[in-house]
Amino acid sequence: MKFLYALIFLTACNSSIAQNDFPIYHWEELPVHFEADTIYALTFSKMKLSEVPKELEQFKNLRHLDFSKNRLSELPDFIGDLEFLSYLNIEKNRFEKMPFVLCQLKKLEFLSMNRNLLITLPACIEFMFGLAYIDLYDNPIRSFPDSFERMRNLKKIDLRGIRFGPSFQEKWSSRLPNTE
Repeated sequence: MKFLYALIFLTACNSSIAQNDFPIYHWEELPVHFEADTIYALTFSKMKLSEVPKELEQFKNLRHLDFSKNRLSELPDFIGDLEFLSYLNIEKNRFEKMPFVLCQLKKLEFLSMNRNLLITLPACIEFMFGLAYIDLYDNPIRSFPDSFERMRNLKKIDLRGIRFGPSFQEKWSSRLPNTE
């Protein structure tokens, strides 16, 4: 039985790293000696952060960034300079609005903003050309900007926990016919 658990654990570990082709480092457990440009994935999950560490600015090659389960309400401007970022998780924070700096992330494919305090999304969201998945679960969102319908690569939106009336749902289903 122990062998089976070990096999399942190793398979899970290998598939998560193989999926990204790089290890995901926790901020507090970075190797003693490292070069920032060789780190591609960082997590700050559950660190009780109220602001992003300034030192993160040196990690220009990040592809995966996780700020889940913190106390963030804004992101610094340098986040917009992470031109290779494809995965961003800012779920379970204190964002009342989507940070405008995210609109600069042209290659971002996955964005999780669930369980924040978002009421609407900025019109600039249409410039997130690579965005294929956005998780807005359990936010008090009241409306979407018209520019949202110009997001041609968007394949899936998670809107569970948000109560929209039938007319709102019909309107956006017809505006985003290729989005689940």
